[in-house]
Amino acid sequence: MKVLIVDSSKKRANVQVITEEKVAGHTLDETEKHSENLLYRIDEILTRADVELKDIDVYAAVVGPGSFTGIRVGLSTIKAFNIVNKKKLVSLNAFEPFLSVVKSGVVLLNSTRTSFYYAIIRSGKILEMDLVSYENLANIVKGKKVYMLDFEKYAELQDCDIKYIDNYSELLRDAVQTKIKRGEYISDNEFEPVYLQLSQAELQLNKKNG
Repeated sequence: MKVLIVDSSKKRANVQVITEEKVAGHTLDETEKHSENLLYRIDEILTRADVELKDIDVYAAVVGPGSFTGIRVGLSTIKAFNIVNKKKLVSLNAFEPFLSVVKSGVVLLNSTRTSFYYAIIRSGKILEMDLVSYENLANIVKGKKVYMLDFEKYAELQDCDIKYIDNYSELLRDAVQTKIKRGEYISDNEFEPVYLQLSQAELQLNKKNG
């Protein structure tokens, strides 16, 4: 089975292609805009894997929470591919890849310079996920092990008990393959973004309208 995975929910997008013979992947640099570079990187990874887009059996994507623009770019790309090729679809929320290594604790993902998306995990299950400001973060992480991506280190959190995850590509790949083994496919209509906050444009509109 051949699988294309796209996670564009973070500042550093992740693209992978899995075949029976190999795994090819790339994590975009923070300077690479998703809207300008995602398609190029997908084409590059397909070439490295020696696979054409039409030969992919499953399209998988992280649907959020995360970057508004990034999520929209990633999902629009996958949906466009699927309109043409009609493949099986797998979606993941941004915290699911961590479940294989985080049995209990809090996973933090950067949202802005002063806020985080978080998920409280217990017994390998997501109990709660939401957005929290830095000022209120202590209430969420108190007494818990904290997990973050190694490329999202936040200097102000040095006092927390933090484990940095440096093998995210592998965790993402394993999470997708687990869903495939379980037959957890979705329809195109169910392939929708997960947002935990309003976009900047929506916030400005609300402020303008009082």
